[in-house]
Amino acid sequence: MKIFLADDDQVICKGLSKVITSFGNEFEVVGAASNGEDALEFLLHHQCDVLITDIKMPVMDGVELIAAIREQGLSLKIIVLSGFDDYYYI
Repeated sequence: MKIFLADDDQVICKGLSKVITSFGNEFEVVGAASNGEDALEFLLHHQCDVLITDIKMPVMDGVELIAAIREQGLSLKIIVLSGFDDYYYI
């Protein structure tokens, strides 16, 4: 399973990557981006099964990223992370 991470916090990306790869060789973190625009560019050119994205990011936030992914017709599962307790974002 190919997993891509989109989060502007490098510590979270490194931690997620470590946890994901600890589950076994069938899980591969294929890349990471610190904003939605860079994430979308990667996803348009690489096959991924899962996107794990933060909601609040610079340039293009997670909500905009999800909308762009759907608009482009990309088929992948999306997991949304947020440190905010304001459920408006979710």
